[in-house]
Amino acid sequence: MTLQTPQKEELIVRPYDEADFQSIQEMERSVYPPPWPQDDLWSIDQLKSHVDVFSEGALCAEYDEDIVGTMTTLIVDELPDAQHTWEDITDHGYLSSSHNDLGDTLYVADLQVDPTYRELGIGKKLMRESYDLVRRLGLRRLVGAVRMPGYYKHEERLTPEEYVQEVLTGDLKDPVINFMLHCGRKPIKVVKDYLHDIKSGNNALLMEWRNPDFN
Repeated sequence: MTLQTPQKEELIVRPYDEADFQSIQEMERSVYPPPWPQDDLWSIDQLKSHVDVFSEGALCAEYDEDIVGTMTTLIVDELPDAQHTWEDITDHGYLSSSHNDLGDTLYVADLQVDPTYRELGIGKKLMRESYDLVRRLGLRRLVGAVRMPGYYKHEERLTPEEYVQEVLTGDLKDPVINFMLHCGRKPIKVVKDYLHDIKSGNNALLMEWRNPDFN
């Protein structure tokens, strides 16, 4: 089967709702198949909470009536530059106690793209929509702690910080970090013990995009 690049009118980014929950779960199982812990994937209760807490920040990409990507965000009132974990910043994936409408930072809890469609620009489209959301809401920036899944190949000789530096200088390639750099994100710091992620050594790279319209 030859995949056709989706036309602009075929690829839709919109808020997800309850009718999408089952499709989102099916897509997630494709993104994170076993041995990734399936209990770590979004539950129906968590997805419902995303919509209830901050529906504008619960986005999905739809192509030919299939859900092919999702992005879940929340607004935080304290700049998350210091050490934190995914569980803490997302209220264990529910967002309820973490989201604050009065905050100035849009925090990315999750970004996923169906692997079948990964080369078709869906991730970039979701990122552009999130930047537009930052502008519409008058927020200062977008921040997210991204995986660094190439690190496990180099962890015996490099610290996480050294690994990131070699990616930034072009000596190494990391699929997630390089993707985010292409999307305009800038590195802030490595966050240790952010999430159970063997390939990343449980590390994540905190990256930001600053709103050029923010005063």
